[in-house]
Amino acid sequence: ADPRAPASQRGRIYFLSPDWIISGVNTFTESLVAELNSLGFDARILFTRGRFTKLPAVGGVLPNTPALFLQPETNHHQTVWERILKFFRDHEPCIVVPNYDFNAGAVVPALPSHIGVVGIAHSDDGDHYEHSLRLGLWYNRIVAVAEHVRRRLLEFNGSLAAKTSTIHYGVSEAKANANALWEKKFSQTDGHLELVYAGRFVRTQKRIDRYVELARNLKEAGVPFRMTLIGDGVDMAWVQQRLGSLIVSGEVELTGR
Repeated sequence: ADPRAPASQRGRIYFLSPDWIISGVNTFTESLVAELNSLGFDARILFTRGRFTKLPAVGGVLPNTPALFLQPETNHHQTVWERILKFFRDHEPCIVVPNYDFNAGAVVPALPSHIGVVGIAHSDDGDHYEHSLRLGLWYNRIVAVAEHVRRRLLEFNGSLAAKTSTIHYGVSEAKANANALWEKKFSQTDGHLELVYAGRFVRTQKRIDRYVELARNLKEAGVPFRMTLIGDGVDMAWVQQRLGSLIVSGEVELTGR
């Protein structure tokens, strides 16, 4: 899609999403949609579950970018697929980015020919490899977020090489001096070291065990601190068990996803 071409020729770009809770992919998608729109594209987040969409428990905050909600009658996968297919038949030409909407992405082989599909392998993770490999033959392009991810994907299926490239996630530059920000923050927390983690509670990828170790070491060293752990995952119970006394004392808070 060329931003210099008329909108009727290039179509919109839709990023599929099943929810809007704490997720690195959701954060990335919101930033990318905003940047694409600033460059002259028409990009939107498409929530495929309508009223069944998972939203934050507090506040129900929605993305600060254009977004649409499909409204399938039920949350059953067949109903969701039928609603998605009808939507895209009515809105071609366009570009679809399935993201991590693993269920909704299954419609890709049935999409009309005037719809382009860009798959993203967001992580060195089995779910993302499976998604790319299951649908890769129908993708027009595949983006890996790291060269290691691209090489690993092609180890599984080398026939995807011609359509696969590496594009790293972008990170915004700091808008102020880091030391000044730290000094201001430290003074506002009564000398406590304030730490925040946001992500999945898994040891194999996110190293959540290092945060457990950090909290226990800070306590043992007598360093005043407060640690907020935002998220959920398979190791949540393990974290709760290991940090039980610090949770009771208020030095560690688990917010959930």
